[in-house]
Amino acid sequence: MTPKMNEESFYRHIYHALMQYAGASPAEAFHFAYAHLNDSYLQEWRFQGKLGFGGKYWRERNEISCYKEDETPERLKIIEETNAKLKEIANQHGKKF
Repeated sequence: MTPKMNEESFYRHIYHALMQYAGASPAEAFHFAYAHLNDSYLQEWRFQGKLGFGGKYWRERNEISCYKEDETPERLKIIEETNAKLKEIANQHGKKF
């Protein structure tokens, strides 16, 4: 697998987890992978989903978060579970964050 294909696979897996665990829209999957593969300055991706308008994926940390004022016990659990899955995906792809 070429490095570019490995990167594409990584970001597709990441977005699938965002959809499955945090309610990200399937309509944005292609754009998410494309942006992460082609924009080296991209730092965050606002996916919203179950975390409200502030639901973001942070590229450099491979984590999600939401606005502090939008945190609820349910949303904090979503963040915790999703971040655990994102870490697992990173490990499977040999990524260190």
